[in-house]
Amino acid sequence: MRPSKPRLAFLFFALGTAACISTPAYATGPAEICRAGQYGGTISDFDLKSAVSSAQLLGAQATSDQVLASLEITTPHPGQMTSQARAEYCGLAGKAVRTAKVGSPQVAQGYLLTSLRLAEADGQAALSSQAAFQLSLNTMEGGSGRAVRGIQRGLSRSAISPSEPELTMALGSNSADETGNPCGNVLSGRRMASARLMSAMLECAAARALKARDYELAALSKLKLARFAQSLEVVSLDSELLRSQAGRSASEGLEIIEHASESRSKVELADRLVEVLVKTGRVGEYHSAILAAERLAQSCQSENLKADCEALRGRLALAKGDLRGAAGLAQQAIFYESQKPFASRLSDWLLLLADADSKNSKAHLLAAYRALGDIRPFLPAIDPLVEESNFSLRMKPVFERLVANQLQSDSLGDTQISEVQQTIEAYRQAEVQDLLGSECVPARLPLSPNELRPSEIILYPVVLDHSVELLVASGNGISSGYRRIASVKIERRLLSEYVRSFIDNTTLASASVSEEVRNKASGKLYQLLIQPIEGELSEKSTLIIIPDGLLRALPFAALVASDGSFLVQKTQLVIAPALAYSQPGLDRTGPKDAVLAASLQKEVSTPFGVFPRLEGVAVEAESVAQIGGRESRLLRDFTKEDLLTALSKYNLDVLHLATHASFNGGAERSFILTESGVLSLPELRQMMLSNRQRGGEIDLLVLSACETAVGDDQSTMGLAGAAVQSGARSALASLWQVSDVGTTELMQNFYREFRSGNSKAGALRRAQLALLQRGGDNADPGIWAAFELLGGWR
Repeated sequence: MRPSKPRLAFLFFALGTAACISTPAYATGPAEICRAGQYGGTISDFDLKSAVSSAQLLGAQATSDQVLASLEITTPHPGQMTSQARAEYCGLAGKAVRTAKVGSPQVAQGYLLTSLRLAEADGQAALSSQAAFQLSLNTMEGGSGRAVRGIQRGLSRSAISPSEPELTMALGSNSADETGNPCGNVLSGRRMASARLMSAMLECAAARALKARDYELAALSKLKLARFAQSLEVVSLDSELLRSQAGRSASEGLEIIEHASESRSKVELADRLVEVLVKTGRVGEYHSAILAAERLAQSCQSENLKADCEALRGRLALAKGDLRGAAGLAQQAIFYESQKPFASRLSDWLLLLADADSKNSKAHLLAAYRALGDIRPFLPAIDPLVEESNFSLRMKPVFERLVANQLQSDSLGDTQISEVQQTIEAYRQAEVQDLLGSECVPARLPLSPNELRPSEIILYPVVLDHSVELLVASGNGISSGYRRIASVKIERRLLSEYVRSFIDNTTLASASVSEEVRNKASGKLYQLLIQPIEGELSEKSTLIIIPDGLLRALPFAALVASDGSFLVQKTQLVIAPALAYSQPGLDRTGPKDAVLAASLQKEVSTPFGVFPRLEGVAVEAESVAQIGGRESRLLRDFTKEDLLTALSKYNLDVLHLATHASFNGGAERSFILTESGVLSLPELRQMMLSNRQRGGEIDLLVLSACETAVGDDQSTMGLAGAAVQSGARSALASLWQVSDVGTTELMQNFYREFRSGNSKAGALRRAQLALLQRGGDNADPGIWAAFELLGGWR
């Protein structure tokens, strides 16, 4: 077996290449000052306060990397260092590392825990609340100790994700420790489910902010708790407790925010808290909270807050069932918002109007969609108030509600279905751009059904709250565009359970799971997603799947049909995050001989952790280079410079990278590991451009040792985005860790088939079938189904 996840240490001595280059060797910074325990250096309060002041003087437009650089202390002034000054310094450093390009979630967690411990010991409630809140954001983004490479095959997904009982208990229990300290569990060091840890951090932040009379932060923490509970509701079969927790947190937040000074933030927080209460369906249970919100709305008279105040009054009218009053107030909010030079919340108020005026909801949703299109290029990636992605906060609700509205009729024609597909495609593109950055992944024209060949089929599964809709386009002449072939009623929670069970049972070692257990969830998913188009599939067909949300984590090749066969035995497969990022590719006109196989077997330390040796990758890369032909090249324990030289010097068709890789963040935080450090996706793309400028074009990028967080649809989207960002026409990658023997055998089979003239999708299918038919350990779907083709398939 390849080694399991890397040993994630707090590598405070190196925050990244950029910081190391720009900082003198004798500088002292967060790496030393924010290390857990007592600091024994010569830095004083004066130095810390000066560094914090310098960082704050940079202003709101400064990048996190600039803030980190300003925190380095080059000329220390010996003197006393107090806990308060150190806590403030480490809190600011932790926040910067959390969002910096050269930062690391694990390092950020270390700094913020140091800040919280110091602030708690010194009774600094304001600093405690800020550190705890930043810790919650860091945990939400993946910094709670989850490895950057995912998990080893043979471990259950529950190792990284809460089980069903943990999911429902996490937010239903008191987050205080046995002494009643609301921050005790955060500081205890005890291992706990990520959902419970999130809850504990936010309760700590709320309690300490309330003590410091920071009512906005206290209410924001309660809003985060409420929204977090509602997000878990989607994947929990027992949602009553989570719905109750969401309502309780939102009502507490409303009673808190009433005490804040009048501001736009105060009104927006109140509006979002009422919105959560309405979604729980239990408004009547929180009478005092609604009264607090009504008092706030009545006192909201500021001229520059007219739109926000009218929307809040409209939301309260909706909560009380006064639909006519809510519609009128929403229209007032829309009118006032439209007068602004930048109507950033116009789409929000149009969604409110759609709730109040259900008869005309489609028109209001279309208006919201158009309003969103006008402001989307100018929206910041992260909302400054709630510190969430603007895509999740503003774009996703508009897209999902519009699609659900458009698909609610059972009698849509092909033209109407194609219009729905265009909305979905815009949604998929926006999601990829949100993940990687729009500047890294510009919008493209999507693949048209007219470009498909008779054997090529596009499958668009659309996951709604109460159904899965299957949209299909094919080149067989059945239809000139998209058609809906199935609308299956299923609750999103139940679908999530099927997906989680299937992934668990596929990634577990074969001896641990019976064939009957494995096939149960798999068969349900096959029946739901594939059976409606089974008649159009053949061994020579190619099924192009654009998965939605939680379906992205599925190893589709291993889905089991009613006759016991796997989907890969019925058709060729390719996955794409959006049609715009999945062009078919070029037809094969001859063998693809020019392969660059690069491997990294050594242990390497980086700002993201210590990555252990990969024992089998050198042999794998050698065998790939040998199969590749005379034009192939081999790089052992390669550096960035080695790769750049090879890509600049040779015209290459295939780049095979057998090394650790991470695709669990945006473009700058997704990387390939080299002996000389991490290689970001933008850097890799730039290197590949040099090959293109020489007349070459990387047709296929192979990432044989990478892993995503198994079962995590965002991480899987990151992997798909990596294929897009790299600039290669296609990518072949593993979704989880596979044995050396299994990887080497599959790769050898793949390259033989690919070099003999088969398409990429055809070569992968034949390689997978070869393992399946041979029998033995490598016939297990946990081996061959880990590999997925992304992008072009021809």
